[in-house]
Amino acid sequence: MYKLLIVDDEPSIVEGLAEMIAAQELPLKEIRFAYSAAEAQQYIERSPFDIVLADIRMPQATGLDLTASIRAAGWNCKVIFLTGYSDFEYSKRALQLGVSDYLLKPADDEEVVASLRKVIGELDRQLEEMMAMEKARLKLQASNSQLRQQILTDLLQPSRSASGASLQATLQLLELSLEYGKDVYPALVRIDDSGGRFSSGDTTLIRFAVHNLAEEMLGQAFKVESVHLAANLSAMLLQPATDSEQAQDQGQPEPGQGRIAYIMENAQNTIYRLLGIHISILFRSLPVRWSELGPNVRLMNDDLQRLAGKGLLIDAAEQTERPYRAGEETGASVLIEQLKLYIGQHLSEDLSLDQLSRRFHVNPTYLSRLFKQTTSEVLSLYITKEKMNAARRLLLQDGMKVGDAAKRVGYNNPNYFAKVFRSTFGMSPQEYKVRMFL
Repeated sequence: MYKLLIVDDEPSIVEGLAEMIAAQELPLKEIRFAYSAAEAQQYIERSPFDIVLADIRMPQATGLDLTASIRAAGWNCKVIFLTGYSDFEYSKRALQLGVSDYLLKPADDEEVVASLRKVIGELDRQLEEMMAMEKARLKLQASNSQLRQQILTDLLQPSRSASGASLQATLQLLELSLEYGKDVYPALVRIDDSGGRFSSGDTTLIRFAVHNLAEEMLGQAFKVESVHLAANLSAMLLQPATDSEQAQDQGQPEPGQGRIAYIMENAQNTIYRLLGIHISILFRSLPVRWSELGPNVRLMNDDLQRLAGKGLLIDAAEQTERPYRAGEETGASVLIEQLKLYIGQHLSEDLSLDQLSRRFHVNPTYLSRLFKQTTSEVLSLYITKEKMNAARRLLLQDGMKVGDAAKRVGYNNPNYFAKVFRSTFGMSPQEYKVRMFL
């Protein structure tokens, strides 16, 4: 349905045309009329019309002036001139302005209606073409989005073996923001609940809202690409938005463990504040090479699946968990947190109970009992677990040998390290490397 504006300085002509056209079976939802070009201009500025049927010679401003102002404003309406003058210059100017038809008064009703039907047909075809183009654009956009998701999913596979040049070409072709020549920070985002503002059936809406907010928050410091892994789980691949030299020139800090953890926690808290939704984030504060991306994401996914609770924030590079806490911590829990942090940062050193008790100035028996009461874990077993978790992360690094990984977590005897590793994970270190890269 289209809108028609009739413009003529003779009221009898305007009103007669309006009455005649209204009686026809034309797809017109509105017929308005004006008695001057200036009045018509005011109508059009308030609400653009699809068709303008106008006289040429009118006081003050002509129909040609009106059409020129319409074109200058970018309104793509159809214009039909109905005039008593067949002047060549008028016809030439009308042609230059893209007028659809030029009728001479007195024109038969049938002639006017036929001209209107013609321009309505043109409008219909334009609309059909626009709809076809929009459908094609949406289809291409959906196809491109699916392809992006497939490429990103493929990148997370441990067996990914594309060459750097090939992968870089793919990233550029799909206009992905990431660069193959730079290391990448992987993160997993898990939606823990639907919050109080959404129902459990709003899964797609929840995921859309969470991801939009997360990408907006992280996008202030990183280039971000996301890929959906499950209904409540997504992976995010991050690279600093500026390189080191540029960041220093602009007075910005380079990406570091503390800064990344702060940004992640800020995104997590913002999502909870705005949406009421708890999300858990497992991220790496240290980047990985593209060749190590797949195995690391698999390991992070395995770890996240084993972790229950809401609103967890975990740095996979340190395996330090920081869940939400209610109330203030006691002095004992602060001591244990400091102890766990120290253990995570000194895995290659002497972590015997005697050494730790001296380091924290407490009685060995008291420290062992306090750790068990606070964490429900035996301290020595906790240390072994931390060493083995660190070792499996090291083994995912390109070119890392088993013996080197053993030394990095405090085992000078590779055979004993392999024995403890097998006891912990049910396979040898070498078997683990093979399995994670398949």
